[in-house]
Amino acid sequence: MGSGDRGSSRYAGLYQGGVWKCDCTWHPQAAYREVKKEGRNKGRFFYSCATGKCNFFLWEDDARPREGYARPTQAQVPQPGSVDLSPVAGTHASREPTQPQIRMNISPVATARAASAAGSSVGSEKTANDDDEKVGGEVGFDAVYKEWTHAVAQSEARLNLLESENMRLLSQRGVVIEKIGRLRDKIARDEEELLSLKARRRDLESQVHRRR
Repeated sequence: MGSGDRGSSRYAGLYQGGVWKCDCTWHPQAAYREVKKEGRNKGRFFYSCATGKCNFFLWEDDARPREGYARPTQAQVPQPGSVDLSPVAGTHASREPTQPQIRMNISPVATARAASAAGSSVGSEKTANDDDEKVGGEVGFDAVYKEWTHAVAQSEARLNLLESENMRLLSQRGVVIEKIGRLRDKIARDEEELLSLKARRRDLESQVHRRR
């Protein structure tokens, strides 16, 4: 199979009329996309099923040699309306015009090369769409997982910092409450002493008045 064959498909797409077509029924035109996920394949272009219903997938650089092989073959196939309808000895006088179709069986060597080139990104490229190309497979998953673990580590570090700050504030709160308690006790003692002094002053004033 070629680099576009990712499943049990017998053919890796159909190159016809200058365009690539997928392996779905009636061979609709394949989608032409660019890998935008971070990784070694970023920036590469590829053809794949526009709806994701079949397994067709083909890198652009793998498609170019196949297009070169297909063009001479297509040139030799008679086009509709151009078939020689003149009688031929031993045959019927007319022939049915045929439409050229080029399908190429891909060797196992090409399969190995495609697997090496595509890496782990083929799995997610199968279900890509025009708005959000899901390319990267395990590569994309590894990137997301790495980002997630980094965010978790940052969150845990921040949480530990907040817990430490909370403990520090709680300990300071206890110290402040203790100081407030001591100040209240001191104020109460000072008030008692002041009342005692006032009472003593009244006694002295009374004694002075009696002596007069």
